[in-house]
Amino acid sequence: MKNLLLLFGTLLVLAFDMKAQTDAIPLILQKEETYYGIGLQAGLATGSGVMFRAIIPERFAAEATIGVITLGDYTYFSSGLEGQFRLNPDDNNRIFLLAGGGFYSKNKGLGNSFDAPWRLGIGAGYDWLFGNHNNAMLGLEIPLTVFFDDKTTIIPTPQLSFMYYFR
Repeated sequence: MKNLLLLFGTLLVLAFDMKAQTDAIPLILQKEETYYGIGLQAGLATGSGVMFRAIIPERFAAEATIGVITLGDYTYFSSGLEGQFRLNPDDNNRIFLLAGGGFYSKNKGLGNSFDAPWRLGIGAGYDWLFGNHNNAMLGLEIPLTVFFDDKTTIIPTPQLSFMYYFR
């Protein structure tokens, strides 16, 4: 837990560019190029753990998430992939549609004790960008998540994320 808090604190400090004077060109006027980010996500549709995202200027983004944690005798693992389509041209926030899937596992020895380890999600999300160069992000996604079990269950499951973008 200490390492997780240290990582979160470091990413938060890096988000703010401390300069006495800036002459930055507004992001909307800069030539857009693909940029990347790394952060943390907690969710039940497309994975919980460390996430990596690539933002492509033509409104698309791709994301991969992986996480492993041991609590007591159990080891929890999740991984997921997500695609996004941006709906707005604003540089201070991102509103997008998303589709993705994930695999979740809870193990004590061999086997998986989750009844529905495979999941698919489709929905919408909002990212609030902040920092001097909009290089940090807090995000909320609300996908309708399909849990595949003996009977298929569909429920909305919120996902929260924090990310640092390398621009």
